[in-house]
Amino acid sequence: MITTTHTGYEIYIGRGDYETPHSHFGDTRNWNMLLSLGGEVRLGINGRELVFPTGSLFLIAPGPPRRFTVAEYWKLYYLHFNMDAHITIPPELPEVEKGVYAVELPNGDFKRIRRVFAELFQVCSIRRHGWYLLAYHLIQELILRGNMACQAALGEHIETTAKMLESLNTSRNIDDIANRCAMSRSGFFAKFRSTFGTTPAKYREQQMLAQALSLLENSDMSIKEIAQALHICQPCYLTARFRKAFGVSPREYRRNRRAGVGAG
Repeated sequence: MITTTHTGYEIYIGRGDYETPHSHFGDTRNWNMLLSLGGEVRLGINGRELVFPTGSLFLIAPGPPRRFTVAEYWKLYYLHFNMDAHITIPPELPEVEKGVYAVELPNGDFKRIRRVFAELFQVCSIRRHGWYLLAYHLIQELILRGNMACQAALGEHIETTAKMLESLNTSRNIDDIANRCAMSRSGFFAKFRSTFGTTPAKYREQQMLAQALSLLENSDMSIKEIAQALHICQPCYLTARFRKAFGVSPREYRRNRRAGVGAG
């Protein structure tokens, strides 16, 4: 481990290589950033146990006691630092537990972040004039790259969520989907709205109405049969939502389409 201090800007950085049986308590005085290079570790914190496999980047805020337990082996870079004036852009990783933020990195992001850790390790080893400014610049780069990897992963989750919502027979509720994305309910809603311009519930209804339109135009199915195909228990519910969206009932829409008259 390399410990470096300059006018209150304290940095601890090191590389670890552990095998079972091994467990230890982590430093609680400042921010911990860890990159799992190999193996798996269990983190005990706030009465919970979290598992971080190879390729995980995670941050732990100062304060609560934390215990690391190695499953079989664990290789990592670890970094302790102050979230001070040198950190101008805060981390945006999902909060998987109070004070714990994490993302599993795609291979390309993992390699880039690993290189930054290696450079930071070297900078803190040499400690030439101005080293701490460069060190915090590299810490900021780690945070930025973690944020970007997280945004890419969230984008993939949101796209997957949209496909799930397009499948009208899915039984997942919004809380389940938010948990799948490792996000809070409010964070999931905000990300979904910024991506699609609407809420998940309204998006699901738009997909339902789009499928209803297609069936009305391209089939001879009855309204009851269409409702069943869309996994709607009551045809009257489909009629009410359709009328609110288009100003006419499904039957009127079909009749107007076949007569060459626009809906509404």
